[in-house]
Amino acid sequence: MPPAPRDRARPRETPAESATLSVRVRPRASHPGVRVAADQSVEVAVSAPPVDGAANAEITRLIAHWLGVAPTRVDVWRGQHSRTKVLRIAALAPAELARRLAREAP
Repeated sequence: MPPAPRDRARPRETPAESATLSVRVRPRASHPGVRVAADQSVEVAVSAPPVDGAANAEITRLIAHWLGVAPTRVDVWRGQHSRTKVLRIAALAPAELARRLAREAP
């Protein structure tokens, strides 16, 4: 008997220790980077256009490098087609993310 097909609509499980980060994206930027405002809002500027997931891939790479985690630990959880996104960072506690944001804020 063949195996039952996997349910692709099932939501991904969230690891026990993971943090979420809301970001505002600026595609086609001339100077890519991550900026944290005084209110700890995060803006990510990427040079890639928002076509075929290129900007999302660059966002995950930039955030991973900025936080010092592996790129496979960062994924776009919500807002795949929006400028406002929620990223999930696996293996990073929310308290640690808050500490890093506070350190980067002006």
